[in-house]
Amino acid sequence: MIWIDFVLENDLSNIRLIEALSRVLDVRPDDVRVTSSIEDIAEDSAVIALKEILPGESFILQVTVYANSTGPDDGEHVLKLSNDIGMRILISSDDSSDPYEFVMVTPDGESSKVHVYPNALDELGEYKIMD
Repeated sequence: MIWIDFVLENDLSNIRLIEALSRVLDVRPDDVRVTSSIEDIAEDSAVIALKEILPGESFILQVTVYANSTGPDDGEHVLKLSNDIGMRILISSDDSSDPYEFVMVTPDGESSKVHVYPNALDELGEYKIMD
């Protein structure tokens, strides 16, 4: 049931996240629930977004989306979401075994592979992009 796990570069209000996910996944806003606690997950929601604030100065909001159905192209959904909310998104790189390699998706539709500092992620839980 998990659709995708991603990290946003800035915090986003629950209302804004609900609006964006409902547009991107083509569901009613009433069918999207945002929570910060896994205990609050309601099974009757079509889409559930679990939010967690992370340490650091950028890429500070981790979102795990649980959805019953997402359609044929999850990558396209992430591009649309980035454009809709107007911020960069980090997602795991499916074609790499490197746990510190991610794909950064930008609001203009571009995507590129980036690496995060291993110590920052492992020790602090911080997604700090290597220059």
